[in-house]
Amino acid sequence: MPDLVRRYCYYLLGEVNARLCFDCPAGQRLKYGTCYTCHNSCTITPYKVSSRSVTVLQSRFCDSDAQDCYRCTKGTYGMGCGSQCDGRCDSNGCGEYSGNCFRCDDGYWGDTCSSTCPVGCSGTRCDQVTGSCNVCKSGWTGDRCDVACPSHCDDQGCDKTSGTCVACVAGRYGGTCTNGCPPYCDDQGCDRVTGSCVTCDSGWYGYYCEYPCPSNCDFLGCHKYIGNCFSCQAGWTGPRCDTRLCTGHCLDDTCDTSGLCINCSHGYWGPQCSEKCDTHCGGNGCDRETAVCTGCDTGRHGARCHDVCVQNCVGGCGQYNAICNDCNVGLYGDFCNLACTFNCNSNLCSRNGTCTDGCVEGWTAPMCDRQCGIEHCSRCRESGETVVCVQCDSPYTGSDCSRRCPENCESCTSLSECTECKSGFHGETCDGVCPDHCIDCTSGTDCGRCEDGWYTTALGSSIRGCSQCSEGCMNCTSGTTCEECYRGWFYRNYKCSKCPSQCLLCSDHALCQRCEPGWYVDITPSGSQCATCTDQCTDCDSMDDCTTCQRGWAGPRCQCSENCDGGLQGCDQNTGRCTAGCVENYYGDSCDVQCDVCLTCNQSTGVCTSCRHGYFGLQCNETCSWGCSESPDGEVNCDMRSGRCLTPCVTGYRGDTCSDAIDSSIGVDEGPVVGAAVGGLFGGLVLAAVVAVVLAYFWRRSRKSGQRNRHHEEQTGEIATQPPEVAESPPYPSTYEVMTGPINPQYERLRRQSNDKDSEYQSIRKSGALTDDDNNYVNDGESQMYENEDVAVTISDADRQYANSP
Repeated sequence: MPDLVRRYCYYLLGEVNARLCFDCPAGQRLKYGTCYTCHNSCTITPYKVSSRSVTVLQSRFCDSDAQDCYRCTKGTYGMGCGSQCDGRCDSNGCGEYSGNCFRCDDGYWGDTCSSTCPVGCSGTRCDQVTGSCNVCKSGWTGDRCDVACPSHCDDQGCDKTSGTCVACVAGRYGGTCTNGCPPYCDDQGCDRVTGSCVTCDSGWYGYYCEYPCPSNCDFLGCHKYIGNCFSCQAGWTGPRCDTRLCTGHCLDDTCDTSGLCINCSHGYWGPQCSEKCDTHCGGNGCDRETAVCTGCDTGRHGARCHDVCVQNCVGGCGQYNAICNDCNVGLYGDFCNLACTFNCNSNLCSRNGTCTDGCVEGWTAPMCDRQCGIEHCSRCRESGETVVCVQCDSPYTGSDCSRRCPENCESCTSLSECTECKSGFHGETCDGVCPDHCIDCTSGTDCGRCEDGWYTTALGSSIRGCSQCSEGCMNCTSGTTCEECYRGWFYRNYKCSKCPSQCLLCSDHALCQRCEPGWYVDITPSGSQCATCTDQCTDCDSMDDCTTCQRGWAGPRCQCSENCDGGLQGCDQNTGRCTAGCVENYYGDSCDVQCDVCLTCNQSTGVCTSCRHGYFGLQCNETCSWGCSESPDGEVNCDMRSGRCLTPCVTGYRGDTCSDAIDSSIGVDEGPVVGAAVGGLFGGLVLAAVVAVVLAYFWRRSRKSGQRNRHHEEQTGEIATQPPEVAESPPYPSTYEVMTGPINPQYERLRRQSNDKDSEYQSIRKSGALTDDDNNYVNDGESQMYENEDVAVTISDADRQYANSP
C-alpha cells in the first residue's frame, strides 16, 4: 500500500488560476519548499485518502514550524504539544492551543476546571463556564445554590430561582413561610398561599378560624365556613342551636326562650302542647286553652265531641246545637225525630215536613195531610176551603170522578170518547180487539205495533198481525232479522246469543260488560266474566270495591262491622279488623260473633272478661250464690273468678259466697232489761216491715193478674173471668220464717231470676223496641216465680209447709 502523501498548494500572485503544489509524505510538513518531520508528540490520527477511499492510515501532522503539532495527543497542548492539560479536565483533554479543558471532572468548573462547584449544587456537577448549579440540594437556592432556603421551608426546600419555599413547616405560610398560621388552625395547618386554616380547632370556625362556634353547639363543634352546629347541647335546637328546644308538640317546632310552644301543632293542646285533642275532634284540632274541638267527626257533637248525633242524622249535626245537617229518608225536624207523612210521594219531605215530591193519590196540602175526599180522585188541589179534583183515577172521569169510562179505556173524557185504550184494544170506546200480541192497532186486522219479541207481518191478504222474533230478540223486522236483544243477550249479524252466566250486558260469549247485582265484571286474559262480590257486598265494582253493603257492614270491601268500637274509625278498612276493639257483647277480628252469656269478652278468643248480673266463671256459666244480696244499682254482685259475693249476705247466711246457713237453733244470751226492751222495739219494727213486704207482694200479684186478664181479652176478645188455675200457692215464706229462719234457697233463686227478667224488661222498654212478644215474655217470666207448680212441689217438705202457710 503506498504511503499517504499530503499536497500543499500555493496560488501565484498575479496569475489567474495559477498555483504551485508540493507533496510531503505522511508525518512531514512543507516549509519553504522543504518537507520537515513533525514532532513526536503530534497526534497520529486516521485520514481518508479520498472521498471514495475507506483506507485509514496512521500519520502525523504538524504546522509549518514542524514543531507545532497540527493535533496533540490527549492530555497535551501548546507549542509542540509540550504542555499537560490540567488534571481536573476529564478524559477528553483540553484545547491544543489554549489548554482549556473540553469538560471538567465532577465538582469543578472554569476554562481549566480549576474552580470548585458550589456546595449547594445537587450532585457533583455545575455549569463549566459560569459555575452555576443546574439543581440545588434541598435547603439551598440561587444560581450557584450558595444561598440557604428560608428557615421555615420544609424538607422539600425552596425554588432554585426565586427562593420561595416548596412547602412550609407546620404552622407557617407565605412564599418564604415567614408567616405563622392563625392560632385556632388545628394540626393540619393552613393554606400555604392564603393562610386560611385547613380545619379548625374544636369550637372555632371561619376561613382563618377566627370565630368561636355558637355557645350551644355540643362537643362536635360547628361547620368550618358557615358556623352551623353539627349538633346541639340538650335543650337547644336550630342550625346555630340558638332556639330553645320545644318541650311539646309545637307548631313548626317553634317555642319561646323558656321552651313553651308559641302555637300548638294540629291536634294538641295545653300550655306545653302535650295533651292530645279528643279523638272525635278528628282532623279539626281543638282550642289550646280549653281543648274544645274546632269541629267534630261526622256523627259527633259537643264541646269536645263526646256526644253522638241522633241516629237518623245524615252528614252529622251541629257541634253546639246538635241539629242534624240532614235526615234519613222519611224523617224531618231539627233532630230528625219527626216522620214525613205517609202521603208524601217516595216518603220524601223537606226539613220542615213539606212533601218535596208531591202527594200520593188521594191526598193534598203542603204536607199531604189533607184527603181529597173525592172517591176515585187521584190528584187534587186546595182551592180555599174546598178541594178540587184535577185528575181522576183510571178509568173514571167527570168533575167528581163518579163516572166510569168504557171497560177497555185506559182514560177518557166522556163515556163516549176514550183518550187511551188498554193494550190490545182500539176504537173510540176501545171496544175493538187487536190481533194477538198486538198492543197498538187501528182495526182488528191492521196491527201497528206488536209486543216485545214479536213483529208486524202480513198474516193473509188483508190481515196485518204479529209473528214471533227469534230467541233472545226483543225487536225484529222479521224472524231472521233482529235489531235489538233482551238483557243478557248480545247482538251479532242480526241474531241474539246468550251472554255468560249472571251477565246483563255483553259483546261476546266471553266479554261481559255489566253483571247482575251482587256480581262484578272480572277481567281475565281470556276475557271478562261475572264474579261474585264478597259476602257482605250487595253490589260491587270489584272484589275490593263494594258500592253497596249489607245492613250492619261498611267500608270499601264491606268488611267493617257496625260492632267495631268507634265505627269505621275503629276498623282497618283493608282487612276488616276492628282496631279499637268491639262494642259490648261481641268479639272476633271483625266483631261479628256474639259473646253469648258474657257481658264483654276478649276480642280474639271470646273468653269472657266480665259477666252479666248474677253469673260468674270463665265462661260466665255459673250462677252467683243466692245468698249474695242485690247491689243497689243492679251491678254484678259476685266476683267473676271466685264467685265471692261483692255485696253483703242476705239474712241468715254467711261466708265468702254467702252459702253457709246460720244455725237458728243457737240460743241468744239474755241481756239486761233495757237490752230486752230495745230488742223488743227493734223486733217490732222488723215485724212491721216484713208485714208491709208481704202485703205489697199480694197487691203486686193481684195487679199482674189483672194485667194478664186484660192481655187475654186483647188477644182473644174474650173476657177473662178467672185467673189461671194454680195447683199450689207460690213458695213464699211465712212472716215468722222471714224473721227467724233462713230464706228458702229455691225461693231466692226464683226471685233473682224474676229480677233479671224485670231488669231486661226495663232495658227493652227504655229502648223503645218493646213488642207484644217481649211483654208476654217478661210477664211469663214474672208469673213463673209465683205460679210454677212443679218448682213449688219439688223443693222439700219444709218448703211445702211454708208454701201453704197463710
